[in-house]
Amino acid sequence: MLGLLAILHAMETEVGAAIDFTRDVYPILSDRCFACHGPDAEARKADLRLDQEGFITASSSEGERLVQPGDAASSILIARIHSEDPDSVMPPPESFLTLNPDEKATLSQWINEGASWGKHWAFERVVAPKIPQMDGVPPAPHPIDAFIEKTLSLKGLSTREEASKERLLRRVHLDLTGLPPSPDTLERFLSDPDSLGYERMVDQLLASEHYGERMAMEWLDVARFADTYGYQSDRFNHLWPWRDWVVRAFNDDLPYDDFVTRQIAGDLLPEPESRQEAIDNLVATGFLALGPKVLAEPDKEKMLVDLVDEQLDVLGKAFLAQTIGCARCHDHKFDPVPDEDYYALAGILISTKTMATLNTVARVLERDLAPAAEIEAARAHAAALKRNTDALAAANAEGAASLAAGWSDRTADAWMA
Repeated sequence: MLGLLAILHAMETEVGAAIDFTRDVYPILSDRCFACHGPDAEARKADLRLDQEGFITASSSEGERLVQPGDAASSILIARIHSEDPDSVMPPPESFLTLNPDEKATLSQWINEGASWGKHWAFERVVAPKIPQMDGVPPAPHPIDAFIEKTLSLKGLSTREEASKERLLRRVHLDLTGLPPSPDTLERFLSDPDSLGYERMVDQLLASEHYGERMAMEWLDVARFADTYGYQSDRFNHLWPWRDWVVRAFNDDLPYDDFVTRQIAGDLLPEPESRQEAIDNLVATGFLALGPKVLAEPDKEKMLVDLVDEQLDVLGKAFLAQTIGCARCHDHKFDPVPDEDYYALAGILISTKTMATLNTVARVLERDLAPAAEIEAARAHAAALKRNTDALAAANAEGAASLAAGWSDRTADAWMA
């Protein structure tokens, strides 16, 4: 759903909407300007930051405004990007970065429209875009169709004829389950005269266990799932229960916030009454144990921080839609992630026990999958069993010693008996 809203948001721009800073302007500034005027204090030039809203009101040493909202022609920023003087043009020639005409026009339009500011797109709230309406055209059968039809009309194109029932059935099967329809399913669908037959078919596919398998494919890639750890001393990771949990989560329509929380901190949540839910919360945390690992790394301290770095990398990409790992060595040059934030997050994860041992070859921690009370009872039983076993061994040793002592001086009698 998040991806669909992002696509519709992009289509809204294409149909002639006003410039959106987050979508249209920020990427240009990030790609062409932040290397010298971004978050990295060490690389920053002229003490100018284009990643913060304050630059809109910044002035040059001569008192001229860098950006004059509503008047691109009077803005130094526009003059510099259009300059033909190699000592004045931005980006400078030695950066090997350039702005194409469309990007320059976007910046000018943004300023002329008031130079409104926004956050990094990953931190903006996702909202449903306004559904376009075309004069003299009947409302589209579905909101998504309205965006498509509007875009096509601006390009002088029109929609094609409606797909045949055979093609429609195949498309929806592949989209929702990743599998083609069986011949029997196709025959039933073609012979069904009910106008709601397609809706019923969609409901059946959403209720299929294969729906969760198809949806899980995307998340398994994001979460770097594999059956082995991928590097030297490669071993199976035994994390198939996590994979199966992801499939069930999609089939059960688990809310996204729960889906995220359980994978990051399922073991810290209050234990639910349901035994299966309690186990699922533990299994979900396998998300952090995934990923490539050098199990034979000789430098154990490096291995530990590399594990944390890999976990931070996937957390940033999966949940923040941005990279974090760059800040391991320096302030991020393009995203708002200083190295202080990187190590603050690393401090949390380094206290998470991922490995059972760092000895060569290292082993990932595998925990008991049961409610806390069962685990405690099992541990108490194991402790009692050990005590009883030790006591029995001690009694046997004591009895053997007593017999030995009692018969040691009667060996001859025993032989003569």
